[in-house]
Amino acid sequence: MSRRTWTTHVFAVAAFAGLAVAFVGLPRPDAVLGNATDDVFTHLHLIFWQAYEAARGHPVPIQNNLILYPDGGKIWLSDPVGGLVVAPVAWLAGAAAGYNLLLILDLVFAGWAMFWLVRRMTGNAGAAFAAGTAFAFCAFHLAQVANGVIETLTGGWLALFLGFLLTATDAERYATPGRAAPAIGAAAVSWWFASVGSHWYHGVFAAALFAGVLIDRAFGPMSRRALRHGVLVAVVYAVLVAPVVLLFLGTTSSGGTVTRSFDPSAVIGAQNPQFSERRRAAGS
Repeated sequence: MSRRTWTTHVFAVAAFAGLAVAFVGLPRPDAVLGNATDDVFTHLHLIFWQAYEAARGHPVPIQNNLILYPDGGKIWLSDPVGGLVVAPVAWLAGAAAGYNLLLILDLVFAGWAMFWLVRRMTGNAGAAFAAGTAFAFCAFHLAQVANGVIETLTGGWLALFLGFLLTATDAERYATPGRAAPAIGAAAVSWWFASVGSHWYHGVFAAALFAGVLIDRAFGPMSRRALRHGVLVAVVYAVLVAPVVLLFLGTTSSGGTVTRSFDPSAVIGAQNPQFSERRRAAGS
């Protein structure tokens, strides 16, 4: 990558950071960005718990002793990679500071990833910046900033996945799987981050992109070679994601599950195969 290209990417990242602050506000350690009455509180707690457990040597905690009192419960952190990145900030400055920083970083990453994809496809930095801005600060993302569903802001992994997948299945450029291996590995890893590092539904969106690209390649030149490279992406991804799937299934096979209730006497409802249904009333 040339010095001019590096400069362009640095400028884009700085511009997206400025736009993120302009759209959602300055990150503060004493107040959260977004509507704290929605899902913000849940993610605040999970960021706090991951930072607390990371300091104890368990960076991706499953068991959470602060829910379903007095037995604790098993809970899967949305955006675990992001939570781990901001864990030092959450530990030193509080969960609100970690949450706010993660929100800004997710928006900047989404903008930069789309910038990278479009610039890679068109060679036009202006078009790439416009695409990155439209993607990072679309109505859906800004609505989720307000709702506090922070893992929905990690769509940058989808842009990276699509770019690497298009490269890996470029049969005219790569004649053999060996030559396409870096792109195949990068596509599989970015798919892993989209599904495991952020949330499973981004993995589903990536699967839809995967199917669309392979259908397109099936009608293009050297289709068999392109499809073979695409299948290798799926195989490497399956190998990477299998341990996490087994871990996740293990957390849901015997633990309690949190359920919502509109009953004012049931602040927390939990269904557990051993204890049937437990409820903790307000004030008890």
